[in-house]
Amino acid sequence: DLSNADMRTGAWAFSAEGVLAPTRPAEAKANGDLWTKESYGDFILTLEFRAQKKSNSGVFIRTTDIVQWLHNSIEVQILQGDEVKPVHLVGAVYDIAAPARVVPIVPGEWNRYMITAKGKSLRVMLNGEVVNKVNLDEWTTAGFNPDGTANKFKTAYKDMARAGRVGLQDHGGQVEFRNLFIERL
Repeated sequence: DLSNADMRTGAWAFSAEGVLAPTRPAEAKANGDLWTKESYGDFILTLEFRAQKKSNSGVFIRTTDIVQWLHNSIEVQILQGDEVKPVHLVGAVYDIAAPARVVPIVPGEWNRYMITAKGKSLRVMLNGEVVNKVNLDEWTTAGFNPDGTANKFKTAYKDMARAGRVGLQDHGGQVEFRNLFIERL
C-alpha cells in the first residue's frame, strides 16, 4: 500500500495486479515523484520495474530534501533506449558512475534491481548481475568525478547524507514498479 508514501495526491496508484505506476497518461511529461515518509541509511532495496519505449525514471536513495532533490540524493538510473553518456544508462549511478556493461531494457519486460547501500558503499544489481559498485568517499569534489570528468552535483558524494528517503522518479514515458521491499541492515 502507499501508507509509507509522500506524493502529490493521486499521482501514483497500484493496479489490481499490484503494479505501481504514475496515474498520468503515458504521453504526459511527469506527475510528481513518490517518496517514503521514513528515512533509510544502510539497507537493501529490491524492486522490479518495466519501462515502455523511451521511458526515463530512477530510484532515489538517501534523499534529504524532496523538493530540491537533485543535489541532495543519489539516483540509480532507469532508462529505456539509447543514451550517449554511459553515466545516464540503466544501472548507472546517475551522472557519476556508468554501469559495468550496457544491459538492454526491452520495452514491457520486467527487470529487477537490488540496490545495497551500506555506509560509503553502494552496489547495484540488475537482473542478478552486479552492474555498479561505488565507494562514495572517492567523490571528493563537488561537480567532479574521481576521473576528473564533470557531474552536475553541487555536493561531493563523500559529503552526501548517509540516510534519507527513498523515492521513485516520474520523469517521462511509462515506468511501472512491483515487489518493492526495503530491508534495513
